[in-house]
Amino acid sequence: MVKFTKEHDKLLIESVKLNRILFDASDKYHKDYVLKHKRWEEISLVVGIPVSDCKKRWKSLRDQFNKKKKRESTGAEKTNSSWEYSSLMSFLLDTDERRETITNLDGQQAVVEVQIKDEERQHDQQNEEEQRKQQDEEELRYQQSEEQQPTDDEISEDDFVNTDKITVLQNKRRATKRNLSEPLMKMLVKRDAQWSALYEKIINKPLEHKTPMQKFFDSMADIADKLPPHLQAEIRLKVCQIVTDIEIKHHTQYTNAIGRFKLDDSNSP
Repeated sequence: MVKFTKEHDKLLIESVKLNRILFDASDKYHKDYVLKHKRWEEISLVVGIPVSDCKKRWKSLRDQFNKKKKRESTGAEKTNSSWEYSSLMSFLLDTDERRETITNLDGQQAVVEVQIKDEERQHDQQNEEEQRKQQDEEELRYQQSEEQQPTDDEISEDDFVNTDKITVLQNKRRATKRNLSEPLMKMLVKRDAQWSALYEKIINKPLEHKTPMQKFFDSMADIADKLPPHLQAEIRLKVCQIVTDIEIKHHTQYTNAIGRFKLDDSNSP
């Protein structure tokens, strides 16, 4: 894990504070894991440290803050005792009350989701067991058919006279082997077709073209790279804040537009 300096810690805390989705369970986008990962990527750019290390450091800071507040509530530690990040992380206090008001609905939903996953897992296991049994039965039938077929030594002299009978026995043995191998051959042909389609899709994938916005940020990055590290960190923080504000504004406008559309639709005759 990358070693965090005080400057890194402060940038991390301030960046998380701007993204309530990461620490407030009552936020409507809190369960949107795609959006949350995107926020962590933005914070990683601001702090200048990989996403995984930023997450680990934030968890460590949050745990320290919660332990400190718990000790204060039990009287084991004086209130407002010295800890360098107490003031910066005080925004977490107003999330505790919200968390306590959450009903058991989320818990019930989680139980249902676990039950569904268990049922799906059991169903997959049953299918695998049935396939194994079917394969075992086919192998057993093949072995039995092999044992029941007479060998060359077991064929009597009379059988040599009747060449038609020998031909029938040989054809029957070939047909048995062919019938048992047909499902395997079909599966191999299907698997080969799937790999061919996937390979063709990868080969024919069009080259990625940069949008005007991507080109703009690339040009800005060339300029920012020439600045001192502390100014680069300030640029990342401000850009992250601007993008976050605009995206929240967009979500709000979209939600309001949908609400007005539903209201007009319900009032129409």
